[in-house]
Amino acid sequence: MRICFPSEGSDLTSILSDRFGEAKYFIFVEDNFNKYLVKKNLKDGISPAQLVAEERPDAIVCGNIAPDYFDFLSASGIEIYSGVFGLTIRRSLDKLKKGELEENKATGKLKRGRLL
Repeated sequence: MRICFPSEGSDLTSILSDRFGEAKYFIFVEDNFNKYLVKKNLKDGISPAQLVAEERPDAIVCGNIAPDYFDFLSASGIEIYSGVFGLTIRRSLDKLKKGELEENKATGKLKRGRLL
C-alpha cells in the first residue's frame, strides 16, 4: 500500500501539515517504510490534488482538506483519512496500520473539523 502524507518537513519524522493544500511537502511512503518519495509543493499553478493523484497513492493521511481537493482525490479512487493532527508521519502510518484512523467517506459536506 502506498500512502501520501502532506508534511511540514521532508522526512518520516516530520509533522503532518494541518492543511492539505498548504503542505510544504508530500511524502509517499510504502507501508513497510522500505522506501519513500518526497515531492515539494511548489504552489506554481499545479493543484496539490493533481500533484498527489499523479503519484497514485492508495490513501492520504492528513489534517484538514478542502472539499474540492477531497472530491477530486476521492473520485481518483484514493482513500482519505482526515482529521489527523500533531503526529509525525511515522506515527500516523503506525496508527493507520493498527486501524486507529477512520476513513472519511463523506463528499462535499463533511463533519466539522474534517475539512475547511
